[in-house]
Amino acid sequence: MPKILESITTFEDKVVLRLTFGGGLASAINAAEIDVRESSSGQNDILDVDEIKFRPRPSFDLAGTAPNGEAINGFVELIKSDGSVTVLVQAGSTVYDWDGGSTFTSVGTVPTGSKLRGGRFSTSILDDIVIITDLEKKTVVKQWDGTTFSDFSHNLGGDLFAKYAIIEDERLDLANVKSGSTDTPHVLLASKRGTTFSASDFGTLSTSVRASESGAGTDDAFYIPMPDMRAINGLMSLFGVQVLSTNEGQIWKLEGNDQTDFKMNSLYPGSAAAGDEALVKIGEDALYGRPGIIESLLASEKFGDVEVDDVSRWIADEIAEVKSWTSIYNPRTKRAYFWPENGNEIYVFQKSLYDPVQRVTRSSAFPGGKLGLSPWSKWVTDYGSGDFRQTAAEVIRRVTDKKDVVYFGDASGRILNLEGTGLQDGGSDDIVTDRTSGTIRLPTGSVFDVKGNIKYRRFAGATVTLTFLFGGKEVFHDTRTICRKTMATCTW
Repeated sequence: MPKILESITTFEDKVVLRLTFGGGLASAINAAEIDVRESSSGQNDILDVDEIKFRPRPSFDLAGTAPNGEAINGFVELIKSDGSVTVLVQAGSTVYDWDGGSTFTSVGTVPTGSKLRGGRFSTSILDDIVIITDLEKKTVVKQWDGTTFSDFSHNLGGDLFAKYAIIEDERLDLANVKSGSTDTPHVLLASKRGTTFSASDFGTLSTSVRASESGAGTDDAFYIPMPDMRAINGLMSLFGVQVLSTNEGQIWKLEGNDQTDFKMNSLYPGSAAAGDEALVKIGEDALYGRPGIIESLLASEKFGDVEVDDVSRWIADEIAEVKSWTSIYNPRTKRAYFWPENGNEIYVFQKSLYDPVQRVTRSSAFPGGKLGLSPWSKWVTDYGSGDFRQTAAEVIRRVTDKKDVVYFGDASGRILNLEGTGLQDGGSDDIVTDRTSGTIRLPTGSVFDVKGNIKYRRFAGATVTLTFLFGGKEVFHDTRTICRKTMATCTW
C-alpha cells in the first residue's frame, strides 16, 4: 500500500507525484497516511478494480413517473422460467405493471402506507410466481404471476401478513409474520417441502409443531421463534443456511438438515442490522448496517467481534451518527448502496476493490492497521431538493434489455435509475465530482516551485479545476481552471 511520500519519483531533476485517485474515500484515516490512490475527501466518483483512475459516477436517469404522482413505496420483480421479466411498482395505494418506460397498467390496490417487496429470492420457478410481502404488514401476503395480482393461497385460514419471504430448499420461509389478529414478529414460519416435481406446497403452512420437536415428518411445515424473542428485521440464505437478524438483538443462523433437527443458533452475538432493509447479500458474503458502522458477516462468522469485520472503517467519521440503513446490491456492477436514514447521500461499496481473503490474512500481522484500498465512494446530488432520499429502492432486471439495474423512487412518483447513462442527474442537474489527495509533506525549510497538470479523457463538456491546498506557517489555496464546460476544445 504505497503512501504519498513513497510514490514520489524524480524525472529530469524534477520531483514528480502522479495521482490517479483509483482508490476510494479514506476520510477517517490520517491524511498523511492514506494510500496515494485514495482521497482524504471527495464525492461523486466511481471505482473499478480494472480501471484504477479518477472517474465521475454515472448520472441517475428519470426512468418513469407513476400516473397518480404518489410516492413510490415498493417494487416487485418476477423473472419466469422462460426468462421473461415483469415489474410491479407500488405508487401510493395503486399497484402498476410497469414496462420500464412510460406505460403503467393498474393491476390492483393495497392499503395506504403499505411497502410491498418481492423479487428473485422469493420467486418460485416451479410455479412461475413471486411471493410478495409488506414491510408494514398492512397488505396480506400476495402473489404475482405476470398477469394477475392476487392474495397468496394458503391453508392457515384468515389473513396472513409477513415482512420477509425467501424460497429455499423447496420451502417458502416467511419471517416476522401475523396470522389473523395474532402478531408474531419474532417467528419464522416455513411451508411444507414440495412432494412433486410439477408444483410446490408453499401454501401448506398450518402447523402446531416447532422445529426439532417430534410429531411431524421431515418435509412438513414448521415454525421456530427467535431465541431472543425480538422482532425479525432481516432474512437471507447464506453459507448454506438461513441467516436472520433481530431488531436490537443479534445475527442468527438456522442450522440442520430438515424439520426434525432445525435449530436457531447464534451467528454473531451482540450485533444486529439497524433498519428493515439493512442486511444485504453480496454474493458469497453479506453486509449489514448498524448504528455508525457497516460490517461484513463473513468476517464476523470467522473472527467474531474484531476490527476485521468493519468494512466501513475508512469512512467511520462520515457515518458515525447514522442510526439505521437501507441497502441494495447490484450483482452486475458489484456495488452495494447504503442509504443512511434521513441522509442526503449514498455511500457506495465497490466489492471488487475489497478482498476479504487478503484482508484477513494480513490482519494477524497488522491487527490495528488499515488494510487494502478503500472500497468506498460518497454520492451526492443537486437534483430536486438536493438529496438522495428514497421512498423505495430495489435491484430490478430491466424489462427492456434484461440488465440488472438499481431503481429508486421518490415522494412525487418518479422512478430513477441509479446507474444511468445520461450526462446530468434527472436530465437537468450537472454532477459535481471532486477528490482531495492525502497530505504531501515536503522537507522543512525547502523552497519549491509547484506545478501541476491534468491528463484526462473528455466525454462531454466539463469545467475542470485543479486546486492546491497549502499548509504551514501561512495557509492558502491556489486554484487553476484547466477547462470550462463552454469551451469547444481544451488545452493546457
